[in-house]
Amino acid sequence: MMIVRPASARDVDEMYRLAATGGKGLTNLPPDRDALARRIDISERTLAGEIADMGEQQVRLVLESEGRLLGLAALWPRVGMARPFYSYRLSEMTCESRSTGQCVTHRLLTLVNALAGTSEVGGLLLDPAARGRGAGKLLARSRYLFIARHRGLFAARVLAELRGYQDEAGNSPFWEGVGRHFFPMEFDEVVRLAGVSDLAFVEELAGRHPLYVETLPPAAQMAISRPHEDGRAAFVMLEEEGFACGDYIDVFDAGPTMLCETARIRSVANALNVALGAGDGEGERHLIATGERADFRCTRSDARVRDGWAMVANDVRDALGCTVGQDALVLAAA
Repeated sequence: MMIVRPASARDVDEMYRLAATGGKGLTNLPPDRDALARRIDISERTLAGEIADMGEQQVRLVLESEGRLLGLAALWPRVGMARPFYSYRLSEMTCESRSTGQCVTHRLLTLVNALAGTSEVGGLLLDPAARGRGAGKLLARSRYLFIARHRGLFAARVLAELRGYQDEAGNSPFWEGVGRHFFPMEFDEVVRLAGVSDLAFVEELAGRHPLYVETLPPAAQMAISRPHEDGRAAFVMLEEEGFACGDYIDVFDAGPTMLCETARIRSVANALNVALGAGDGEGERHLIATGERADFRCTRSDARVRDGWAMVANDVRDALGCTVGQDALVLAAA
């Protein structure tokens, strides 16, 4: 049985193992044991109610099976407040010449911190050995059930920032064509700094004026809003939840930033409040989420759902740490 739960200090070694498999560009999961330990500590203090500033809060979730971590995920109640959340905003500017009768529309990239105050879901990483078992969907959708059980922690809008496209050699065309000219360092180093610093260097070094997209190298242009190949499945799952690409991309690799109103996220809107009852292990497949804050748990199981009850097998309730009659959220597993 796979269970999603909040991360704890004992998970740091397994989290480091998984982070080391993630490849380039995962700013939220640096392969840095000390940085990961700090993230876990912040998550534990967030769930304990010890961090009042929402801009400082974060929640780290892990997917566990038989004592081994199979995946990682994260939520941030508010971004862009404790430290800037920089993006490039895509816009258009039309120029018209009365003397020639010509009209030209330019696409612009402007450095902004326009998403401040939005909630974020991210940090999704799955052990390759767990793929094909429904683990990715369980982990991804558990974040929305966590939001549904803690609506007061989260904003009216949620974003998801996907890693940008890299070529077969692992290079980021956008970084090579744009970022390298502003940040005198290698891509791996800038990603590491983005994961462990306050991002002041972005405002200090990035260009102050809009970039004209048509002046960028063709490979950099093609990378704009294009997700990493490893993120294609995540992109599709986000679309299924109601997220859509907006006008924002990542500063370093041009990965897409997807947005959705919290109330319109399908897993939030479609989750049912029920009480857990004693069942025989039969029924339709559902995601079941119980507990709050540090006691949050989520799993996937067959359940009979009717009349405000979800009838589940005893071992499922035991794994969730629940008794008969305890409240839960259930969501039909697509």
